[in-house]
Amino acid sequence: MLSPRFYPRETVNQTRARSGALVAEALTKLRKAMPFRLRSFDTDNGSEFLNDIVIDYSRDNGIEFTRSRPYRKNDQAWVEQKNGSVVRRLVGYRRPEGLAGVGVLARLYEAARLFVNFFQPSFKLASKTWQGGRVTKRYHLPATPSARLLDSDEVQGQAARRRRITGPSSLARGDSNDARPSR
Repeated sequence: MLSPRFYPRETVNQTRARSGALVAEALTKLRKAMPFRLRSFDTDNGSEFLNDIVIDYSRDNGIEFTRSRPYRKNDQAWVEQKNGSVVRRLVGYRRPEGLAGVGVLARLYEAARLFVNFFQPSFKLASKTWQGGRVTKRYHLPATPSARLLDSDEVQGQAARRRRITGPSSLARGDSNDARPSR
């Protein structure tokens, strides 16, 4: 791949603006789909995030915008953990090639997102105590991310409107109001 210095300056700027516009568009779709208000947007230092379009979008919509520190991979530790436990396990370390590859990956991520959020319980750390040099961790009972979300105070009023998801096949058929797979 050629370095940006080999492209005309206008092309590089248009590409960055397009990336920013795509991120803003994705944020709009995400905000409509979420059952709660998006309060903050935390990113890495990629140019697709750090540009005037995304920063202005965040400011105009009352979303706090933060970014990680350069070369500090632990600033996004939760995202990196999910990349390892979900994304890398599904697709490995290769990147998609071309629009066809991106489309296949998008469909795969949609199915994986539904499975992980609705049917894969996980532990959540409740407390951590130190006794000398020994660390003791206590966890909440395993629950799916969707169960935790619907139990939270943020969505109590909206939770009553939601229908129960009975199994992975109900998501594939579109039987739930919670999430409909894109066709």
